[in-house]
Amino acid sequence: MIIQGEKISLEPYTFDRCHEVFEQYIPDPAMTEDDFHYDRDIINRYYQVKVLRSDRVYFGICAAGKCIGEIQLKQIDKAKKCGTLSILIANDSYKGMGCGSEAQRLLLDYAKHALDLRTIYADVVLRNERSRHILTKLGFEHLSDDEQKAYYRYLVT
Repeated sequence: MIIQGEKISLEPYTFDRCHEVFEQYIPDPAMTEDDFHYDRDIINRYYQVKVLRSDRVYFGICAAGKCIGEIQLKQIDKAKKCGTLSILIANDSYKGMGCGSEAQRLLLDYAKHALDLRTIYADVVLRNERSRHILTKLGFEHLSDDEQKAYYRYLVT
């Protein structure tokens, strides 16, 4: 399934797309202080352990024929009709153009219409002002903060 937007599309997150994202990944200091070095075996395990889980739905964020990030709904609870949004953009050259915002809007629509979810949660590192701003802009309600993260909720209408 491909979900087409104006600037980007959400496409099945294949093994190759996962590697494409992490081959070009540069950690954003607003999100993590960890170093990253691409390791094919680590990404293989990541794909097997995370991407293929039954309580998650992953998409590659694609623009101009290139996979520039990943977006997922994780911790999907069909009985409670909820899940948690998570997004990763490969590097700063793809940020600030609206791709992440559009990907999240498309995924929220997918969560509502394809999965029948009614509540979407998100958490973000406190110092990641860009992500916090986007969540607010998309209609997420700020719930609380702890020492590291801010927590949000979106009620699907």
